[in-house]
Amino acid sequence: MATVHCTLLNIVAKPAGRLLGLADVELDFDGVPVVINSIRIEREADGVSVRLPIDRDHRPLVILPDEVKAGISDIVLDAALETGIIRERVRVTVPLQSPP
Repeated sequence: MATVHCTLLNIVAKPAGRLLGLADVELDFDGVPVVINSIRIEREADGVSVRLPIDRDHRPLVILPDEVKAGISDIVLDAALETGIIRERVRVTVPLQSPP
């Protein structure tokens, strides 16, 4: 099984409606780096969600295993809390893609 390392490259507050901020992460799949830009941090009725970028038809631009998506969510939410984008870490379990 491959080892995947997740590194936060950037996080910025972008408050607009449900959007709270955007993050960029680098995934390292056994030495092969993949950068994912514009990961959305969004306000939900009962917490905060982290969503992968989508195209105009609301399809995810990248498909990842659940374990990798959970790692991305963890690192992005930790950074959002640390930078003050969010006040508490209450993750809502939703797909890491934006709704239609």
